[in-house]
Amino acid sequence: MTIPFEETREKWFKDPEFLKEYEALEPEFRLARQLIEARSNAGLGQINEVDIMDLTVNFPESLGSELRARPDPNRFVVEAVERALELDQWQLEQIDKGIEAALRGEFVSENQMRAFFKQWGVDEAKGKS
Repeated sequence: MTIPFEETREKWFKDPEFLKEYEALEPEFRLARQLIEARSNAGLGQINEVDIMDLTVNFPESLGSELRARPDPNRFVVEAVERALELDQWQLEQIDKGIEAALRGEFVSENQMRAFFKQWGVDEAKGKS
């Protein structure tokens, strides 16, 4: 038996603590999505730190006001870019691994899936750590 992701997601989003933390990360994820989309639209792959050094980014006013409210907006942007690049790379690697495993016919059992989430502190009953 598998646990549908949507079912787990619904449980998580009913938890006020989870929702609060999720919403607090929205500006960072919005920036990450914009950077990934811009890279994709420009036909660019991974970029390195040297490429970022002279990068000029135009933000929507709503995000710009959030950045100005931060004690160190430049550091926030750099960290958001770093996280977006790391997440992008990690996701691609995990997708490739998953496809390779599926092509070999390797799927996990329900118990293995529960153990996986448990190692990360996800409580199945509460949908959170």
